[in-house]
Amino acid sequence: MRIHEVCQQTGISKRNIHFYIKEGLLDPESDSNNGYYNFTETDCHKLILIRRLRDLEIPLSVIRSILHTPGASGYYLRIQSNHLKNEIEHQQKILSCLHSIQDALPLNPDLDTLLSLSAQTDIPGKGNISDAALQDEYDNAMVNQVLLRGFLPDSELSEYQKFIWEKINSITGSDNPSSPYYDDYNQIKQFLRSLTREQTDSFFAKRDLHYRKVAGLDTSGCLRYIEEMKTILRKNLGSTRWVSTWKSYYRTFFRPNARIFDSDLNRLIIELCPWFSSYLQNIHSICSLLYQWLHTSDGDALMDALTTSLNGYMDLEHCHHGELEAMVSFRKDFPFRV
Repeated sequence: MRIHEVCQQTGISKRNIHFYIKEGLLDPESDSNNGYYNFTETDCHKLILIRRLRDLEIPLSVIRSILHTPGASGYYLRIQSNHLKNEIEHQQKILSCLHSIQDALPLNPDLDTLLSLSAQTDIPGKGNISDAALQDEYDNAMVNQVLLRGFLPDSELSEYQKFIWEKINSITGSDNPSSPYYDDYNQIKQFLRSLTREQTDSFFAKRDLHYRKVAGLDTSGCLRYIEEMKTILRKNLGSTRWVSTWKSYYRTFFRPNARIFDSDLNRLIIELCPWFSSYLQNIHSICSLLYQWLHTSDGDALMDALTTSLNGYMDLEHCHHGELEAMVSFRKDFPFRV
């Protein structure tokens, strides 16, 4: 359909439609003969969704990410809702300060009086809301959205699955420093704050593909993957960029990620995703066999290279040797650079 029909069907102006195309939110086909756009019903549905998300005051950059990675929409919407919550709290503090100054203000104030009253009032500065938002927007439920997105069902969660998901968020959501998840989740929140929107999109997509690949391996496929891991490890250790990247994110992502995936949460994740047990069984077997090989005469050279290059940034003894998987799966696919 032509653009004037789309305008009638969606209630969106021609100017805005062209703007959304320019911003990469929409990519309709164009007629090679006259250059006019040919819109589909799917394009119309996207435009209606864009309009509704804009009505929710969601920025275009976030809408673009939602359209490109709909599976991560819960993550982006949670960021936006937390941001608005912080903004509302900030505005409420400003309103309270205004009332305090007004109540103390004489009928005929001068500038010195205004200066004195404003100094006596705890006025929140612009920087304060940014700092608060940075801390609060990334809660533990959002960390779970990132880490476990690949294992959530494509269809709507059943009531039982909703119960399991709430239980996972409850177990990991404690602000008590004595919680076994406290340190790891705080580290990953720090990691998430360092990402751009594009990096986060890439993060979701590539992790999901990797999980499904490993879960689908049969016995011979696991053995082939072990050989592939040896080759990749050698290549990674020969790259100064890879070694630097690994060290940069080791304590904020790789190590806490391995510990979380080797925790008691596994029993609950299996209830959410039946194929997670296949992934878990395969990756434990793969990493265990590779770890054993590294301690043979054939694997000595590679083990020495690992120890030399990653001294202080590697712990292969725990978490079912899960850091070996991270060293391999996040090579050139890892969307972050130092």
